Amino acid sequence: MQLEQLLHIIYANKFRSLTKAAEELYISQSAISQSISKLEVELGLSLFTRSRNGVVPTKDAPFFLNRAEQIIKIVDEMNEKSNKSNQLNKKLSIGTVAGLHLHFLTPALLSFQKKFPFLDIEYIENSSLALRESVINHELDISLIVLYEKTMKPHHSINIQPLMDIKFYVLVSKDSPLSEKTYAKYEDIASEPFVMHNGEFMNWFLSNYVDRNGKLHLLFKSNNTDTLRATIAKGTAITIETENELYSNPDIMSGQVVAIPLLDLGLPKTSLGLIYSTKKYFSPEKAEIVKSLSTYITEWKYEQIL
Repeated sequence: MQLEQLLHIIYANKFRSLTKAAEELYISQSAISQSISKLEVELGLSLFTRSRNGVVPTKDAPFFLNRAEQIIKIVDEMNEKSNKSNQLNKKLSIGTVAGLHLHFLTPALLSFQKKFPFLDIEYIENSSLALRESVINHELDISLIVLYEKTMKPHHSINIQPLMDIKFYVLVSKDSPLSEKTYAKYEDIASEPFVMHNGEFMNWFLSNYVDRNGKLHLLFKSNNTDTLRATIAKGTAITIETENELYSNPDIMSGQVVAIPLLDLGLPKTSLGLIYSTKKYFSPEKAEIVKSLSTYITEWKYEQIL
């Protein structure tokens, strides 16, 4: 029996809906359903009757719900007491993908520090796979990662929350004949000199793209953003980038580089999203930061549509 399971039955009883309870706790509906089912197996009885209309407590449930509320109240009081006496030692670690160029991250982190001045917020950059493993191993509290084939694999100790689909663009010099195109297909770029960001996700994308379409004329890969941008701006080569690069690349903003939507109907779905542990205590601060990050990403996506 775990504290999270007690919290899950309290919220399920409060909202009489596993879907609503899951939304309030920032976990998936399947995660809360499995959690409650495991607790019921452990107790040897059913706590809720489930139907299409929601959940209803069984005749055995009131005793356990009452005790669960008492336990959670005691834990909250202990945490509150601990926070007041030891606020300076409270830490929260947030991970994000290196080189993602998301301009909202800095104001988001500043707002977190202003709202929770007692929190020591640690900000770490790494690859999506490495960040996922760090959350699983309880080395990070929350991570903002790229969700794709390798990082979307279900794991019993993490919750995965997709937030925004990722779109791909071909970046070319304004003087390139390709700059006049409405969209770019494989046939348009196959013979063009090509450079690529040398990162875990883009390497996966390139391998997947080449397997389905054919080879590209690859000149080099690099982790140096300035080198890649200069190569494109001079017209020496083209590249493929994710949508977020469009809003942070000064050459695109100045018109020196043109971004063309990549048309590839076979492209596997990828997205930007959050992952966090289902095994660690979900503090009010952590819940607020998950909610805020979700809002920042949603608002950022909406700004781009406008």
